Amino acid sequence: MRVKLSKQEIVRRAKQGLALNLRQLAVATGYCYSIVRQWKKDGLPLKYGKITLADAYAWLKKFAKVKPQESPASESGCEHHPLLTAGKCG
Repeated sequence: MRVKLSKQEIVRRAKQGLALNLRQLAVATGYCYSIVRQWKKDGLPLKYGKITLADAYAWLKKFAKVKPQESPASESGCEHHPLLTAGKCG
């Protein structure tokens, strides 16, 4: 049975250093799920389909074409993310 976590719970898990799946990683970083899925295709190092936020940021700094944000998404979501405001998230 899948349990859907709230944004606050996902951010809390990310701050605690717990492993996140791709959807949770998208919420924690503020990037759209489609971008995070592309990171997987680009070589994001997942272990059993999960990764910690710190490991994701480390990988992003080395390999990603998108500059990582400084901190996890706010509890209100990712509405202020530059890709969302530019209309490039879908």
